[in-house]
Amino acid sequence: MFDLSIFTTPETWISLITLLFLEIVLGVDNLVFIAITTDRLPAEKQHLGRKIGLLGALFMRILFLCFASFLVHMTTPLFTIPFIEIHGEPMGFSVRDLVLLAGGIYLIYKGIDEIRSVLNLTEEKEQHEPEVHRSAITLPQAVITIMIMDLVFSIDSVITAVGLAQH
Repeated sequence: MFDLSIFTTPETWISLITLLFLEIVLGVDNLVFIAITTDRLPAEKQHLGRKIGLLGALFMRILFLCFASFLVHMTTPLFTIPFIEIHGEPMGFSVRDLVLLAGGIYLIYKGIDEIRSVLNLTEEKEQHEPEVHRSAITLPQAVITIMIMDLVFSIDSVITAVGLAQH
């Protein structure tokens, strides 16, 4: 059974507020993409596309978070490295360790990529090409696109949430 007493500690509330702040900051790119995608819909379907797309994206993110949470609770070592010892025992790697390691590498890559894109922004402004008109899409296409892209964009925030969470 889920122990609700964890919500009585200040550490839990600080972690929850930190995760909430990170979700807001890391979720801005999702909103921009949703706006761009739904702008390709006919005007009368844009509002509906945003609502359905956001609900679908929320559902996908919750599933992704549950799956990631399941993986990080797998703490039984899969393999050990005998020549590296911690507290006199060979260093073991569990699914949790591998998920957090891969997630950390991904976050470092993503951070470097974001810094590089900000630095290249000035060059792109100087070499601005005329805007290409995108073709219209259907409501199901927009919703599926929003759900898939939200899942891709949520990788960083889910990894951060799972890495910070202790429960």
